[in-house]
Amino acid sequence: MKRYRRLERLLIPAALMVGFIGGQGCFLFPPSANFGVTASINTTTAAVGDRVVIHVTLTCGYNFDQTVFINVRVPSGFDLGLGIVGTAQPCGGDIDRLRTYDIDVEVGVGGVSAGTHTFRVVASQGDEDHDASVTLTVGEDNEPPTVAIHSPGAVVFGSPVTLTGQVSDNGAVTWVTRSLDGGTEDAISWNRTSGTYSTQFPVTPGPHTLVIRAYDASDNVGSATLEFVYDAVGNDPPVVSISSPAEGTVYLTSETVTLVGSATDTEDGTLPGSALVWTSNADGELGFGPEISVMGLSVGNHTITLTATDSQGASATATVTIHVTEPGSGPCSLFTFVLAPDELSVPIGGSNATAITLVRSAGFTAPITWTLNSASGASLDVIFEMRDFEPPVSTGTTTTLTLSPGVEASAGATFQLVVTGASEVPAATCTQPLTVTFVTP
Repeated sequence: MKRYRRLERLLIPAALMVGFIGGQGCFLFPPSANFGVTASINTTTAAVGDRVVIHVTLTCGYNFDQTVFINVRVPSGFDLGLGIVGTAQPCGGDIDRLRTYDIDVEVGVGGVSAGTHTFRVVASQGDEDHDASVTLTVGEDNEPPTVAIHSPGAVVFGSPVTLTGQVSDNGAVTWVTRSLDGGTEDAISWNRTSGTYSTQFPVTPGPHTLVIRAYDASDNVGSATLEFVYDAVGNDPPVVSISSPAEGTVYLTSETVTLVGSATDTEDGTLPGSALVWTSNADGELGFGPEISVMGLSVGNHTITLTATDSQGASATATVTIHVTEPGSGPCSLFTFVLAPDELSVPIGGSNATAITLVRSAGFTAPITWTLNSASGASLDVIFEMRDFEPPVSTGTTTTLTLSPGVEASAGATFQLVVTGASEVPAATCTQPLTVTFVTP
């Protein structure tokens, strides 16, 4: 028996030194190592907008049973959409053989420069680290951004003109400009998530040519052109109205938002659904018609716009602002609330207020009461008034928090506060942050 044990101690480390066939060929496992890592990539060339897959193989040595942490490090401009950063991988080696674990990491090629880029995979446990690397050659990006102009129409009847549209790119849009009648390019802001833009500019009566340009990281330029006429007297624009939702309505992400509106025109009468388009400043185009139902709006404030265009190209808009929030969880599981705004500039000697709107209620039979505290523990020289919610409490109920700085308040001082709502029946609490800055009136 002693002879066999001596033979085992000699043969197994020798086997580890010889190695095994890994993802990119023969992987030599040093006798002092407990684990190793290799990496390969599904392609060696890509273009901006592509997605590639890095294949990571973690190999656990003889009788090694620890958790190994794996990091995939990518250069700036690449997106670890389904990747791993600091992933903990249990590494369970057997007494008589090596064990391997395979992980695929998806990487998006964003607005990066042409050339060869290196991705590094690092596996670590305690003081032991091993790494592997793969390279990817990104070709020249010659695809320009896409630009769309949603409004105005071919004829406008007032100034300033409201301009809306959307831009997109296979990588990332870095700049958007507006040029009127061959003039200078003026930068305009756009939503970097949805690509939508909205701005206003003045015009004089007569014909005009509008050009919107979008630039990407590779200096490609995409553009859209609109020719329109400012008619100071002729065709009347439509009259647009939104009947639902009401201004300031709060929705959960799981709820359906029903949008109802209409438009009438002096020349055309009631406009058909094909002439009505709904858009969100955050999520872009939502649909057409006098009534649509929308699900999955992104979290945050939305300015919902209904644009109507008559048969002669005259357009007009109506807007309403709503708020979309996530369902409550944890201490906010029975009710949640929204502060609008959640940042206040309060003049010393004056006052300012924020609205508190209840998002969800579980049928409270006792009032919801409110408290205001400093999150940092700092002394806050402020007088506040806040009305409680009296039962029955339902979704959409709104109250007001009014702040008035005391005479000892210092201009420029900023406080991080916490607003807390609480109910006794059923027992529930929920908190939201509030930033307050004292300013000189």
